[in-house]
Amino acid sequence: MEKDLHWRGSSYKDLLSFPEQARREAGYQLGFIQLGFESSDWKSMPTIGSGVREIRIHVEGEFRVIYIAKHEEAIYVLHAFQKKTQKTSKRDIELARSRLRELEQESKRAREEEMTKTHVTPAGGNIFADLDVPDAENEKLRLVLLASIREWFESSGMTQIEAAESMGVKQPVLNDAINGRYQKFTIDRLVRLLASVGRRVNVTITNDRAA
Repeated sequence: MEKDLHWRGSSYKDLLSFPEQARREAGYQLGFIQLGFESSDWKSMPTIGSGVREIRIHVEGEFRVIYIAKHEEAIYVLHAFQKKTQKTSKRDIELARSRLRELEQESKRAREEEMTKTHVTPAGGNIFADLDVPDAENEKLRLVLLASIREWFESSGMTQIEAAESMGVKQPVLNDAINGRYQKFTIDRLVRLLASVGRRVNVTITNDRAA
């Protein structure tokens, strides 16, 4: 089930300060998490709290996004920052820890009320538009297509080699797709890959402009 993404404290503003390519990478990783998948590059952060994870971004420098996804109502982004040393600074750990502490002390109702005061990327929304990434609609479509391939593979019960043969590609190609290496795929190619395993892509066009 897709969840809202709730930005705690200054985390949204901080991520918007990332370079464009780092914002795009963050968009894909957070987008996968919203859709119920794991980020392709993450590690557990028990020093901050139970269930806290860190997305690792290696684009135009080293950037990190710390979040927690165990609450049923939303995914919470606790902190976003550029990592300038090999070890995460004590300040960044303490900041994320304090935001988690505030979050855990709130009731579910209080957390939902807090969402009205800070930025929220809703389920079904466009994380790329929220992060001011160019061609946001194209990126969202590519994310959904990659997630569909990932869902197909995980539900197939096949090994990567077997699934790749079923799809008519080599195993490294499938591995790139299920690990969200979006740079290697055009939208057209992803549509063809899904079609090769019987997944039809339907496009709906809506008019958002007032009549």
